[in-house]
This record gives sequence, C-alpha cells and structure tokens, in this order.
Amino acid sequence: MLRWNVQNGVAVIPGSSNPSHQAENLDIFGFELTASEMAAIGSLERREKHDWY
Repeated sequence: MLRWNVQNGVAVIPGSSNPSHQAENLDIFGFELTASEMAAIGSLERREKHDWY
C-alpha cells in the first residue's frame, strides 16, 4: 500500500519501531507497480468514511 500511495502522489509517513518493518518500508523505492496492479489495488473496497486518495 505504501508503494501504491507513492505512485498516486500521496506523501506517506510510515511508522514502526520494528527494525525489520522499517527496512521493508524503505524498500518501496526499488520497484514500481504495473498499471494493472495499480488498478487492482485501487478497486479494492476500503470501507472508509474518508476517501481522500
């Protein structure tokens, strides 16, 4: 989801005290999602009351 947000121009501020999770969060810059992956994630039902992205 972090990569999806970055590719949609949303600034993300992930937080974790777990060093392993921190490393995973930084690894989102080594790849890009394909157009079909972006569309698939974008079509997921989020059931949120705010849809700002």
